[in-house]
Amino acid sequence: MYNKYKKMIKMFVFKTYLKSGIDYDELDAQANLLFCEALNDYDQKKSKFSTYLYIYLQNGLKNYVYNEKKQKKIFNSLSNLSDLYYIYNHKEKKTISKETTFIINMLIDDYEKVRSFTKNKYGGKISKNCLLKYLLDLGWKRQKINQTFCEIKILLRENLI
Repeated sequence: MYNKYKKMIKMFVFKTYLKSGIDYDELDAQANLLFCEALNDYDQKKSKFSTYLYIYLQNGLKNYVYNEKKQKKIFNSLSNLSDLYYIYNHKEKKTISKETTFIINMLIDDYEKVRSFTKNKYGGKISKNCLLKYLLDLGWKRQKINQTFCEIKILLRENLI
């Protein structure tokens, strides 16, 4: 069944790649996941599968791009680890969640471990996206990661502006 819709999927991936600049392989993997989800969620009583898949891919990739760009903005203000180190050492520990504390400790104490993970999979640069994937590999839920990234963004804004 995939081969029948492969051309449509690749078209969406390519268009999204051109518009967003997000890595083509990431978009392709996301589109393939969306295809599998569409197969599971499809109800043939409501529409043709091609129509359903078209809308599912369009909305799914649009949401993916939006979330990726939103996540990227979170760490744009994080110029280096010293910013996080300063915040961690000068903020009351009670006001920082255990998840944020974990990420800060991981970036400060286990920097080389995180760097080696990203080097093997993403070329060595520790970016928000790499950190997101690292945390997902550790079993974190995306919602928990997003909340933690938001908390870090707020901490950076409160302490560095």
